[in-house]
Amino acid sequence: MPLFTAGLQFANVDPELAINHCAYLHRGNHILVSTGDVGQRAESKHEMTHEANPYRAYDKKYKWMDDRFILIALESLPTLRKQDIAILPYQTQPVKEQFVERDILLSFMGNMTQLHLPPEHIRGGRLLEFKSRFESDKIIIGSPYDVRKKLGELSYHDLMARSVFTLCPAGYGRWSFRFVEALLNGSIPILLSDEYVLPFSNRIDWNKYCYVAEERHLFGLTDFIHRLH
Repeated sequence: MPLFTAGLQFANVDPELAINHCAYLHRGNHILVSTGDVGQRAESKHEMTHEANPYRAYDKKYKWMDDRFILIALESLPTLRKQDIAILPYQTQPVKEQFVERDILLSFMGNMTQLHLPPEHIRGGRLLEFKSRFESDKIIIGSPYDVRKKLGELSYHDLMARSVFTLCPAGYGRWSFRFVEALLNGSIPILLSDEYVLPFSNRIDWNKYCYVAEERHLFGLTDFIHRLH
């Protein structure tokens, strides 16, 4: 029985009653549970209580989520079980090959803050501080409005195609679509997302293709950026 938990979670509905009425739970991994964000195997440090954000879907993990279930997740976390399936996030729109000068050293275009994330989170306020410290003609950080005001009309992918490096910080979840999109645009991702298990690490030496840093080391990128300059 496939069960799409993301829709239920964003409605803050626990399907426990329906699960408990299934007559064949004892047969093992015959129920396929799919999820659209952080899997419910374990609570993340970025999960928020219902009191902090009553609209947040992923408040607490489901008590019934055990090894009878297979979890399909868009994130690869160390808390996933052996039977679970992690899917690499994909580009959200076609990425065309562009032959343009990479005249930007580092960029990020997107929401600088996310509602309800604490100030110590990258997207809760630290990215704004990063922008104030490092933004220049070669380092472009800001909302789509801010970036277009500075560079003129260009798309999210246009900016990546012009950037040597693309900053890929965590948001509500542990993963970022920017990681894949940056690679497809020929830009080197700077991944700032704790706990994420890089896909196919037994076959891919990610140190050759991206720069990975812990979230708490956001401002430790200072030396790295100065060396690039």
